[in-house]
Amino acid sequence: MGVFSKWSILEKVEDRLEGQIIGNFNYPFVKDDLDPNLLVYSDRPMEFYVSCVVLVVSSIISTIWIIVTLFTPLSLGQGIIFPVALVIYFFYRATQTFKTRSYRVNVDAGFYQFHVGGEQVQKGKLHNLYFRLHERSTTGFPYYEIVLNGYKVSCVSLSGFSKNIRKMRELGKGMSKRLSINYFDCKDVSAHHIVHWERPPDLSSSSHSLLDEDELQDTVMPQIFVPRVPSARNRAVVSQPGVSGSWSLEPK
Repeated sequence: MGVFSKWSILEKVEDRLEGQIIGNFNYPFVKDDLDPNLLVYSDRPMEFYVSCVVLVVSSIISTIWIIVTLFTPLSLGQGIIFPVALVIYFFYRATQTFKTRSYRVNVDAGFYQFHVGGEQVQKGKLHNLYFRLHERSTTGFPYYEIVLNGYKVSCVSLSGFSKNIRKMRELGKGMSKRLSINYFDCKDVSAHHIVHWERPPDLSSSSHSLLDEDELQDTVMPQIFVPRVPSARNRAVVSQPGVSGSWSLEPK
C-alpha cells in the first residue's frame, strides 16, 4: 500500500478508509501469495517521503545558486552552506528510511512478525500487536487516526486524521473484529477496547514465549487498563462498562 492512498484532500479520511475496508476484507493486510494463513502489510515510513521532497527542493536551490554565482560577482560560499547541509542530511535520512517495513500476522498460529527490508527484527505473540485510535490535538481541537502498533514494531498510521471520532472508532473496531487483532480506544480506560488476545498471566507457564526474562525486565510498554472478562480459548471481547479488572500491553 502506498503512502498516498492514506492522504488525500479530495475526500474525508473516514470515507476513504471505509472504502478501503469494503474493498479489502483483510484491510490493511493482504493474504500472502505463498501462505494463505499469513496476512502481510508493507509500507515505508512517512519520513522517507518527507526526506525525498526536502532533498529534491534543496538540490534545486543549490543548483540554482551555483548557476547564479557563475554569472554574478557573488561568492559561491555565500548562502550555499545551508541548502548543501540540507541535501547531505536528508540524503542520509532517505537512505536510512528507504527499507520497507513489513508486518506479518498469522491469527491461527497466534503470532506476528516485523520485518525491515526483508530481514525479521521481531517475532511475538498476538497480544502484543494492536490497532489503536490515536488522538492528537494541535489547534485545540482533537483529531483522530487509527494506527497499527505493538511491541518492538514501528507504529504506522492506517488512515490520516479526522474529527469524526465516532466513525473512526467504528472503523477501528470493525477491523479488529474482522482480523481478531486487539483494539484499544484513545483513552486508557474505555469500554470500547476489544481484546481478542489476553496477556498470559504468568511468563513461566508459557513454554512458547519469544521473550527471555532479561528482555522483559528492560521492557517499557504503555499500560492500558480495561475491564477483565473471563474468556474461552484465551480470547475476550470487552464491551461492557463498569466491570472491575485490568489488562496491560506489557509483553509476557
